[in-house]
Amino acid sequence: MPVTTRVLRDFGHPRDRRKGWDYMEVDADSREDLQAYIAAAERKFWKVWVQRGHQGLSAQLYKPSGAMAPWRDAPAFGQRVIVYGPAWVQESGPVRAALQASEFTPSAIVIGRSTGTQRQAACVARDAGIPLVEWQAFDDASLIKPLEQRNEEMVRFGDALVVLWDGEHAPTRALVDAAKQHGLPVHVERIFTGLELNHDHLAPAYGAAGARF
Repeated sequence: MPVTTRVLRDFGHPRDRRKGWDYMEVDADSREDLQAYIAAAERKFWKVWVQRGHQGLSAQLYKPSGAMAPWRDAPAFGQRVIVYGPAWVQESGPVRAALQASEFTPSAIVIGRSTGTQRQAACVARDAGIPLVEWQAFDDASLIKPLEQRNEEMVRFGDALVVLWDGEHAPTRALVDAAKQHGLPVHVERIFTGLELNHDHLAPAYGAAGARF
């Protein structure tokens, strides 16, 4: 069969096993079969907890028991906070300030790749003793995933988003749009270099003002 499933009613939340949550495991013969099944399950108010396995052909989903309407998970022990921003950021100060201004409570910091803003976020996580999740940027063929795919995977996994925004970084704007579509709270911290072009290797100045979506 192209898809096999196992559903456990009132199994418990996948993070902490608190009662009141249903759980489902899905295995598929192809990526297309898996995505089609997930899409159908989401129409019945299931959400993906994680996709894993060879070529991403398995997934775990969950939902509140008896869910009959869209819902948003309220994390019991903090939030998995995605941190994203330009590659030219060379200091951890802007990332630390943005996290503090967001007033999110990170149970983990999630980054897309270890460069620029994300590298500094990894430093902040290590200094604070916060678990770090580095999202896989490559598929099983060692090819870089399309930006839209990686954004979709990250916002499904994360609980909140903090971005450093210089006003012109298109990948940051795309991730913000994806997070808002999935109902994640987003904190935007504006940073700037004082230069219009060639931001590479410049340590940024940054403002205290941020915006919450």
